[in-house]
Amino acid sequence: QGLTRGVHYDLQPYLRDANGEVIISDEGAKMRPDVILHLDQNSDVIIDAKVSMTAFMDYVNAKNEDDREHYLKAHVDSINKHVKELSTKNYSSYIKAPKVKMYYVIMFVPHTGALWTALNAQPDLWRKAMEKNVYIADEQSLFAALTIVNLTWRQIVQAQNHEKVFELANEML
Repeated sequence: QGLTRGVHYDLQPYLRDANGEVIISDEGAKMRPDVILHLDQNSDVIIDAKVSMTAFMDYVNAKNEDDREHYLKAHVDSINKHVKELSTKNYSSYIKAPKVKMYYVIMFVPHTGALWTALNAQPDLWRKAMEKNVYIADEQSLFAALTIVNLTWRQIVQAQNHEKVFELANEML
């Protein structure tokens, strides 16, 4: 998407407190999201892509209708479980000023068919996730979100360049 690592996003960084210490969750794990996406210079959002595809693959490969129903339920349960895990991690609470907190996390499901299969089985899945501040994204919606972030960063750079031009023009005058 034209985004630059270390400027527009960071991959698997440890979240740190004001003293630079790695933050430990209530469960004792180091807080290390997959991606911190910098929406602009002041706002970050977390992207997590740790969705299990095991139950979905079992569903696709099931030999009979009973197994398909069983694995479909397991697949939807797996997504719901991951939504719950992400909501309880509360990543946004670890984003410190001067950064602006985004009170949601993007849960990336890397297989569009897997997400839509779950949504067909439980149509309110995405709404219930949003109520827990988890936005479920497939490849298409994540692609669109990253494109918007890239456009935002372009506008920021253009505004900074305009400021430099005005400063130089003022100096010349």
